[in-house]
Amino acid sequence: MPEIRSEASATPGSTARAAICWILASMVYLLAEALAASAFPHYSYAMNDISGLGVPDVEMLGDRAIDSTLHVVMNIAFLVHGLLFASAAIYMTRRPRVPLPVPIITRAITQALGMALIAVVNGGAQNNSLGWVHLLGAFLAFFGGHLTAIRIGIFLLRRRRNRLMRRSSLTGVLSVVIGMYSIVVWELLFGAVLLSRLPIAPVEDCHHSPRLTADPHGSSPFRKGGHMPTTNSETTTIRELAESHGLDIDPKTIIVNELGLDFQVAIAKAVDGQSWVLRIPRRPDVTDRATVEGRFLRNIAPHLSVAVPDWQIHTEYLIAYPLLPGEPGLTIDEQGQPQWHFDVEAAEYAESLGDFLAELHSVDPSIVRSSGIAEYSPAEVKAHKRDDIARVVAEFDVEQSLRERWNAWLDDDSYWPKFTTVTHGEVYPAHQLMDGPKNLSILDWTTAAVGDPARDFMFHHASVSAEAFDATIRRYVENGGQVWPKFAAHCGELFSTSPVELGLYALQTGDADHIEAAKAQLNPSK
Repeated sequence: MPEIRSEASATPGSTARAAICWILASMVYLLAEALAASAFPHYSYAMNDISGLGVPDVEMLGDRAIDSTLHVVMNIAFLVHGLLFASAAIYMTRRPRVPLPVPIITRAITQALGMALIAVVNGGAQNNSLGWVHLLGAFLAFFGGHLTAIRIGIFLLRRRRNRLMRRSSLTGVLSVVIGMYSIVVWELLFGAVLLSRLPIAPVEDCHHSPRLTADPHGSSPFRKGGHMPTTNSETTTIRELAESHGLDIDPKTIIVNELGLDFQVAIAKAVDGQSWVLRIPRRPDVTDRATVEGRFLRNIAPHLSVAVPDWQIHTEYLIAYPLLPGEPGLTIDEQGQPQWHFDVEAAEYAESLGDFLAELHSVDPSIVRSSGIAEYSPAEVKAHKRDDIARVVAEFDVEQSLRERWNAWLDDDSYWPKFTTVTHGEVYPAHQLMDGPKNLSILDWTTAAVGDPARDFMFHHASVSAEAFDATIRRYVENGGQVWPKFAAHCGELFSTSPVELGLYALQTGDADHIEAAKAQLNPSK
């Protein structure tokens, strides 16, 4: 079998880059000013204008002598400062959580443009006819910088009420009244605060290997069973991680779930009494997918009657949201056995699930398209599944009967949909928070896509009787859902490819345990 490699790769933090850019901008500015001033005879910080350090000629400007031998250094510093200032603001727009809105970025770019004009058109007497350009640059740099600082502070204070944001707002407000040096002080201070509040990346859990379940992206907070004993060091790490994001949790309330393959999940109560779900990425490669999921959740939430996670904290190190209503319909006990907490055959459950899926599948794909989720046409649905199977067959020893079954299914168009819908991708009771047989909340939208609607029925088809499945479909169709003659059979075939999904996941992570589990499911006779 060909060598199996991990596809995981690290993703640098945009917040850290922004902080570094702002700190460098202030340091470049201050060091260049000090250097140029040291070579300027009788330069006075109180009396001389800093623009004079960028004038190349020896001359009298009013009643002040201008003689800046290192004018090139100062003008380069003006340019570099503006570039770093704008770059920092742009990096802040790429933060998964509370990205800066465009109006703030335009102010930062205005500041950079002003610095460029100051550098290119100096304020010397020989540029008398272009003096207005230099003054315009000074105006843009001054007000662009101040307004950027103030608006960042106000914006962040409104969005997140923690120590970091209060400091940034105070620094921004003060920057407008202190003078030109306040921008440099603001850059240095705000950059340092950003760096100091960056969370420490969670240490890989060496004690608990995630158990393989039917949930290849398992990030569900199973509140009955499935949680592991929490060590003091683990509790401390989680508490410090939450605190670094402005969330003050009671360490005594932390319950950790190790079932998830992509995320370690903890449930904890904040000091104000609100319970939170904390999702901690196990690997850097899950961050990009989580960013798409976060955007999707914001788009889909207003169109569903059930609750979905409201990611109030979302960084490369932590996702956190208030605990949703309901109890998991399915959990795993400490012996690894499934525990059902409602009657899957109940008529009320068929109605509730049919209502939810009809509502989800009726959402216009254009509403969620901007989130970046995968979108497939009917032809692409089948082609994608064929490619997935082919890749797994090429990498693993797959039982012949499975290969023959899948090939026959792929070659028969009557199984396959003629339309696509917005889908969750893994609707099953571990992702459904219930009140008895009624769905209240739906978790874990990592696999959401515009694709085959049968994806959301395949686990249900495998879990209930034919009568209960038919009752769900009737309710689904009554509420506007669409099916076709071989819909139920197609759901069964889709579920039969669950080992393929596990094989793909194993190829992605390169984890030896995942690979062995995939081998066992793809060729159970061995």
